[in-house]
Amino acid sequence: MKRIKILLCPVVGMILVLLPSLIHAQPYFWRVASLFMLALLIAAGLHLVTGMARVISLCHVAFCGVGAYVAGRLTLSCGMPPLVSVAVGAVVAGIAALILGWVTLSLEDLYLTLATLAASEILGNVFRGCTALTGGANGLIGVPPLSILRMSFASPDRYFLVCAVAAVGALALILRLEDSILGKSLRAVGDSEILVESFGLRRDVLRLVAFGVGGALAGLAGAIAAHVDGFVGPESFGVAQSVSYLCFLVIGGLGRFRSIIIAGVFAILATEFLRGFQGWQMVILSALAIFILWWSSRTGPSSPKVRVLRKAAPARLT
Repeated sequence: MKRIKILLCPVVGMILVLLPSLIHAQPYFWRVASLFMLALLIAAGLHLVTGMARVISLCHVAFCGVGAYVAGRLTLSCGMPPLVSVAVGAVVAGIAALILGWVTLSLEDLYLTLATLAASEILGNVFRGCTALTGGANGLIGVPPLSILRMSFASPDRYFLVCAVAAVGALALILRLEDSILGKSLRAVGDSEILVESFGLRRDVLRLVAFGVGGALAGLAGAIAAHVDGFVGPESFGVAQSVSYLCFLVIGGLGRFRSIIIAGVFAILATEFLRGFQGWQMVILSALAIFILWWSSRTGPSSPKVRVLRKAAPARLT
């Protein structure tokens, strides 16, 4: 029952956030609802990497680009069915994340973060520079819509179903991982590496799992988005987007499942509902993030035990 309630969280969050757009225009509602589900996919992958394994990744959204470009190019050039191209895009993104994890196994903390920043810049230059494969600055245009068994998912309400199934499946996977030995081991890597090694677990293998699965989820979101939008451009997969999702997870409570939902809500606020502010979206959200983090730091330790210790502290000093 608890898992069912948790899986219903994205539906409730979507309804609350998108209700104004539903009143405004129904096709726009399904469009934004689909973007919300894709944002949940991206946030779920980053939750696995940063929230559980405590690896600060600044190239997570770049793996979305890998999945998007692979899916778009395979469909346009090879005539591959969209459903197959989406799966291949997710797998290739997962492999790219595994390669990054393998290369950076020996790095720690700040150096690992800088390595992910460098990886994001490398992938961004590949997206813009390899014009034969990616279309360069113009991107890939005319990516066909999703279709399964000759059933087209070109309409907004239909491709929402695909995005929703992928997002709910990713959330169910995260829940399963959190309750498993693997998930507990990943959290242990972020909390105490010495403890993990004392139990005979290999930190590098656990990190590879986090990178691979997280990258595959991000690639899946990008591959689906390529067929939903019909276009793939390099400006959507930069460092700024990765930093934004990282901040959104921190606001939601890094390491907690709810942070995935909150990150998805903030992503939609940034891309859709604050679009009219013309470049001030991230300024507004950053100010809101600073306020939320400041407020959380003042009200965070509110457990009864902490309150008792606070009251007893002056008495002990006297």
